[in-house]
Amino acid sequence: MKVFYDERMLEHKQDYFHPEKKERLERSKEVLDENGIKTYRPREFDEEIFKKVHDEEYLDFLKKFRGYLTPDTIVRENTYEIVKISAFCSLSVGETLLKGENAFALNRPPGHHACRKNGGGFCYLNNIAIAAHYLKEKGIERVFILDWDGHHGNGTQEAFYNINWVYYLSIHQKGIYPFTGYEHETGEGEGKGFNRNIPVPYGIGDKDYLKIFDKIVLKEIENYKPDLILISAGQDSHRNDPLVGLNLSTECYGTFIKKIRDYTVGAVLEGGYDLNSLAYSNLEIIREMSI
Repeated sequence: MKVFYDERMLEHKQDYFHPEKKERLERSKEVLDENGIKTYRPREFDEEIFKKVHDEEYLDFLKKFRGYLTPDTIVRENTYEIVKISAFCSLSVGETLLKGENAFALNRPPGHHACRKNGGGFCYLNNIAIAAHYLKEKGIERVFILDWDGHHGNGTQEAFYNINWVYYLSIHQKGIYPFTGYEHETGEGEGKGFNRNIPVPYGIGDKDYLKIFDKIVLKEIENYKPDLILISAGQDSHRNDPLVGLNLSTECYGTFIKKIRDYTVGAVLEGGYDLNSLAYSNLEIIREMSI
């Protein structure tokens, strides 16, 4: 089990009082250190892999533009260099999975709202989609992406909506940003039937989530027979999170991992905005992935 982290990601700045702040990683890193969990710096990868997910024009735009992509997502002088490191963390996860070892990316900014031609929702590069394409290039034939972030991963859905070598399943609160992720969105063309959205109502917690896991998620994984599982690990479904109205406990995230322990699993950090809840939920996930 490896955890990838790079202190340079702390330099990424949104606006003052923005919830996606450096303390998200600082507090998580502090808790990991306190519990004797080592982190590894990601290596650099060829940035050409980004073009599997994003248009070249958009990537060039990120390098040059200064200002707001969307009202909640700003591009500064150093933004591209930092989001590149976040993507390298996810690629390092992918590289570790190829060795049959679980891995976790303690990275920011997140990525699952980043689409082919634009970013938003605090996201610039779609980290998990980039990692999936890297795995495909290295010979992995079937990837299951499980997105339990409280918000739907519209960018990840877009990236794989027309293909069948990724099965994308998202559990998210209905009726909140990005206002996508409906049940009827099941894929198109070769991807028909390989996209599953499970929008859930405000306020549900561990009991209902674990029913969804047992009755739907595990069944879909078993039917798809993936080579490995990637997780968009957004812990903003936690009961203490200020941006989402769901009610998961810290321990529930560890239970999710227990249920898919037969697979090689890589997790990439997405949301989670209460510092302590995020830190200890990450710890719970990493501990279970280490067994």
